[in-house]
Amino acid sequence: MKTSIGTILLLICLSSLSQCVVVKIGEYEFPLEAVKNLTDLINQAKNEQFFRDNTNTVCKMPTLPGIFKPICTKTDADEIFNLLGRIGVKSDVCEICAFAACTGC
Repeated sequence: MKTSIGTILLLICLSSLSQCVVVKIGEYEFPLEAVKNLTDLINQAKNEQFFRDNTNTVCKMPTLPGIFKPICTKTDADEIFNLLGRIGVKSDVCEICAFAACTGC
């Protein structure tokens, strides 16, 4: 019984740690989980025929989380979305804080 309670507490602690990691790019800060979700959405859209890999398409996605919409008005939006995509793909590096854009460990 004590072992299962300890295991549950450990899992809760680990999940809360992954939620506190923040990806910072310039003036923007995003939770790592939101960046992972963005990467999943982009990858899902890439599987569809009409998707072209550019910012206009990403910004027109109806499922784009509101936290990322301010990026769409920036001139360097392509660069920001590309960087977020790379971080989302290699999020394990971010979770151990080996990526300079990630904080909150």
